[in-house]
Amino acid sequence: MNTRLSLLFLALIFISSCQKDSLEETLEQSALQTKATNQAELVLICHYDSDLDEYKQIEVAQQSVQAHLNHGDSTGDCNKDGTYVPDDAFEQLLIDQGYDDVLDDYVATENINTIETLLINNCGGIYPVADLTGIEDFVALTELTIACSPLSSLDLSNNTTLTFIRLYEVSTTSLELGNNTALNTLKIQNTPSLTNLDLSSTPNLTELELISVPLASLDLSMNTNLTRFQLRDFNTIDNPSIPITILDLTNNTNLTFVSIRAFELTNLTLPTAPDLSFLNLLAPLTGTFDLSPYTLLENVAFRITNLESIDLSNNAELRSAVIGGNEALKTINLQNGTNAANNLQVTTVLGNPNLECVQVDDVDYSTNNWSFLSGIGASGVYSLDCGY
Repeated sequence: MNTRLSLLFLALIFISSCQKDSLEETLEQSALQTKATNQAELVLICHYDSDLDEYKQIEVAQQSVQAHLNHGDSTGDCNKDGTYVPDDAFEQLLIDQGYDDVLDDYVATENINTIETLLINNCGGIYPVADLTGIEDFVALTELTIACSPLSSLDLSNNTTLTFIRLYEVSTTSLELGNNTALNTLKIQNTPSLTNLDLSSTPNLTELELISVPLASLDLSMNTNLTRFQLRDFNTIDNPSIPITILDLTNNTNLTFVSIRAFELTNLTLPTAPDLSFLNLLAPLTGTFDLSPYTLLENVAFRITNLESIDLSNNAELRSAVIGGNEALKTINLQNGTNAANNLQVTTVLGNPNLECVQVDDVDYSTNNWSFLSGIGASGVYSLDCGY
């Protein structure tokens, strides 16, 4: 009897042990399967860490991938062979131009590092590029044009081969040109958020065109090679877009062309530029201007100034003079000895109501050839001597 009980007890222990082993084995297999399933669902992401200002690789659950993609991360290895281009519109433009083939935030660097000319035109709404990350690898770029773009900032300091930049209706608040010593032409138009512009690192700039750019100040003292300069406000005098009041061009002695339309500019210092041939000033300027150094001056315009006298007697190459809307203007000296020889044309635009005397080479020639009488004032006359 005791023997039977012992055998039964041993059998029960054996059965229990087998069941325990089986259960543990089942649990272990289940855990391995869960781990494998979880690992299969993890996706490798190239994630931007804003605190460290760097990209790093992380693994995230499948359901989290889209959220990472939405704020600029990309799937896969951060060490992909290529240039990172996170803006889909920018990459699509490169695809359409044949420099890329798949929209995956990367472009083969060897496909873009020889590009010399790049046009980013969104005026038709096709390429709304808002981020130019990747432009730094366009190391051969010499000409860049951006139009109708929602870019909020623009850093071109790494594109050291650029010689020509044109921005038209770009939303950027900043333009970085820190290392662009090769730049010789800069044209910016209708950029309502660009209020500051540092050109101190562009010493070889020869042409500068700023149209409706709301700059409060402008320092051109380092741009001694400048030959053409335009500062133009396309708004009306009652709604000016350029708040500049003072402009000093003293160091720009190589200027040949100056055109300024700025409704708040009252103080302008012109350079001693012997090759200046075109001078157009539409601004409420005060003070006096010595125009005698500009012996090559051919075309001149003074409009809406507060000048009382304009002396062009030393400008023997003069071909055209537009003088109008100068309410304080009393006398003009146009007696340069070449009125007839150069077929000098003089016109008024808005009239000069207080103009009293215009000194000329020949009264008959001026009377017969110039459309000045409509703005010369009731007492104004052409004369050989206005007291200069």
